[in-house]
Amino acid sequence: MRDIPLDMLPGTTHQTNNCGILTVVKYAGSRAVTVMFEDPKYETTTTTSNIRRGTVKNRLAPSAYGVGFLGVGPHKSKHNGVQTASYSCWLSMLERCYSTQRFDRYPSYIDCSVSVAWHDFQVFADWYTNNYPKDGNNYELDKDIKSPGNRIYSPELCMFVTKRENQAERNVRVCSKKGKFLSPEGQVFDVVNIREFCRKKGLHQSYMSQIASGKLQQYKGWKAA
Repeated sequence: MRDIPLDMLPGTTHQTNNCGILTVVKYAGSRAVTVMFEDPKYETTTTTSNIRRGTVKNRLAPSAYGVGFLGVGPHKSKHNGVQTASYSCWLSMLERCYSTQRFDRYPSYIDCSVSVAWHDFQVFADWYTNNYPKDGNNYELDKDIKSPGNRIYSPELCMFVTKRENQAERNVRVCSKKGKFLSPEGQVFDVVNIREFCRKKGLHQSYMSQIASGKLQQYKGWKAA
């Protein structure tokens, strides 16, 4: 019977770098150690060196913007050191909705979210693989075309479109917006093209659009009239 290192005895706990504490469940050699994470519960087999370095990952623990986790399945986050297309798309989607910088970088996504199913990268990557066009062109993930005004990324309402299609739909949506605003000086403006109005006034169109829709109370002293 092989000798088991003292720090690999069943029941021994180890602190990982980013995923909390794991417990050794079974030792079958230096390259086959079964361990268990408790929060969230996840069992995997790894090596003694990974355990001692603290690099074992809990694939069910959030690792992307507080909600996204790698999940258990065949889809990889990287290939030859480069992010896979599905993982990059998944990260960008989560960033727009949950990044702490979204208020500055993505103001129009402030009230957007991602369906719980897509918090799991494996689930999203399955959908991505089955739905991304295979014609060799580049496509973007869109949540608005199927259901105008939709604020949730989900497999039922999302689709892939070309950058030109996405921009054209966005321009129509933004340009057609109307709003009635009260300026900081007390003057009322009945606006039929928010984008053009913001360009002339030096205002941020996303914030003004949110005032028009009632999602924001005021911006630089401007309010809904």
